[in-house]
Parts: sequence; C-alpha cells; structure tokens
Amino acid sequence: THTGPRLGTGQRGAAGVAKQVQNADGAARRLDLFLIPRPVYGLLGEYRHRGLMTEAGRALIDRLRADGLPFITATHDVNNPASGRVMARLGMTYRYSYLEQWQPKNRPVVFRLY
Repeated sequence: THTGPRLGTGQRGAAGVAKQVQNADGAARRLDLFLIPRPVYGLLGEYRHRGLMTEAGRALIDRLRADGLPFITATHDVNNPASGRVMARLGMTYRYSYLEQWQPKNRPVVFRLY
C-alpha cells in the first residue's frame, strides 16, 4: 500500500496548512490542506494467517471511531488480495480500483480502495 501522506480535509489531529486559491470564476477562497498519516503494515511469512492484522485493524478502527474520525479508507495492491480479505473482515466495502505510479519504485500499480 501507499506509504506516504495523502491529502484530506478536516480530520482531527492532522497537521495542515491554509492558503488562498482562486476559483474558476476568479473569486478568492481559503483552501485548507491536511496531511494525514497512513498506517502501513507487513508481516513475515511465519506470522501470517493468524488473524493478527484483523485484530490490529479492528483496534485501530475502534480508536479512530472513538476519536471521532468521520470515515476511514484503505487501499491494497491488486496483487495482494490477502490485504483485501482483511479489509472485508473489518467490515469495509470495496469501492473501486485505480492506477497509480507507485513510489519509491516508480512503477505502475493498481490499487483497490475500500
């Protein structure tokens, strides 16, 4: 999954910046941008298929909900369907796939968004 920050708006606890931008009609407006940290995980083979990621994911989701986060999204590489199964077990719903030039390896990757 993506290891860098993503842009989002309004989440509590995020570090952000505000700047003035122009709308298409020329009117100025304030734009608030927030960098949202994204947890990334990986497990050694001997620790897979034990439910560890589902357990950790459930704890993380419970904490984010308790903190008032209005929504949660997650992505995984289409070539890693096991991560998608974890997301499904956590109650997340697949929405769509998209192509991204993944860094740091600078190669195209199809991600699935939940």
